[in-house]
Amino acid sequence: MFKNLALLPVVLSVLAGLYGGVSYINKLTNVINTNEREVSVLNERLNNLGGDFDEQSTTVSKSLSEGREELIREVTEIVTRVAQIEATMYQMKENAYTYATNAEVRSISDDYYKLRDDINTFKYDLQELDRKLQGGY
Repeated sequence: MFKNLALLPVVLSVLAGLYGGVSYINKLTNVINTNEREVSVLNERLNNLGGDFDEQSTTVSKSLSEGREELIREVTEIVTRVAQIEATMYQMKENAYTYATNAEVRSISDDYYKLRDDINTFKYDLQELDRKLQGGY
């Protein structure tokens, strides 16, 4: 009987080890189940966020498309305005040459009339000088 008593600590140690192992495995199983539930909840949240992301992505794409269209309209308007300004500048340049030509014609005309008046004055002075030389009054 004492022989069997010597085996008692070994058996108790094996039973304690088995109990500890089973307890440890049970706790790990509970942790795994809890983590599985949390992962499934996170997966659902992620799927819901994916749907929200798709909606937001669609909204951003629409806004981007509208912005591009507005930018194209603005650029077209600017190009049109620049073309108008260029045409106006070209017309002003052409008119400047025309005005310069008209001014030159007026200047030449004024010079002609002044020269004609000077020639007439010179002619009258010559006639008067001729009369004085011939003994006129």
